[in-house]
Amino acid sequence: MIVEHAELTVEAGREEDFEAVFEKAREPKQARSTPPNRGVSVIVEHAELTVEAGREEDFEAVFEKAREVLAEADGFRWAELLRCVERPRTFLLLVGWESVEAHTVGFRESERFQRWRSLVGPFFAEPPAVEHYRELGARFAG
Repeated sequence: MIVEHAELTVEAGREEDFEAVFEKAREPKQARSTPPNRGVSVIVEHAELTVEAGREEDFEAVFEKAREVLAEADGFRWAELLRCVERPRTFLLLVGWESVEAHTVGFRESERFQRWRSLVGPFFAEPPAVEHYRELGARFAG
């Protein structure tokens, strides 16, 4: 499966208009969407990871162990690792958290982060670019 990744910049002050239009466009024709997280907000960590050339497959293998460390963290919901087709040294790590603080304080300031970083850090060609996003609605499949 190929997953398209697009970044959109919305004119300042028009964020709510964009969210409303985008949500309307996402409405499924049938009940094919996953149910919304009723009352549970999820923050999605978006981390772009660039791996040293020639070490991509080793990184993928080690990441399975690192995923287990992530899963132990308080506030962790889910994790997904994607590999870029156009830039095969680049990976997109998406992690669902209860809150930004669950990631930036609870996990990043813990012993678990040190364990996680000791597994995956040696593969990084440069520091990861990390941002946090909030979900706007239910996911759907077309």
